[in-house]
Amino acid sequence: MMTKQDHTDIKELFASGIDHIKELQELKMALIEQKLDSIIEQTTKTNGTVRGHTDQIALLSRSLPHTVDGCPQNERIQAIWEDRVAQKGVKQWKIAVMALAVGLISSLGTIIAVFEFILKYKP
Repeated sequence: MMTKQDHTDIKELFASGIDHIKELQELKMALIEQKLDSIIEQTTKTNGTVRGHTDQIALLSRSLPHTVDGCPQNERIQAIWEDRVAQKGVKQWKIAVMALAVGLISSLGTIIAVFEFILKYKP
């Protein structure tokens, strides 16, 4: 059987254990707060860097004259375009001439074959 002293000792032991657990929880919370402060500090630094880059990009985009009408390379682009169109036209012309030549040669061959047939079987 337990005496009053045993009950008191057990209560003190439990109270001591609970106090120890509370102390550990407080230390854990302090560590978590410290880590969160570190994360907030790093995020603030990163956001400042990103904001600086964003500001630089915005400044550059406002200062560039690169629009469809204001591009400094418009003349060069137009020359390349005209050259490309000319090359495409020459290529299509060559294909058309070759097709016409093939058509004429095949027509001439057909006419010759018909005349040979007529001359061969003419009574």
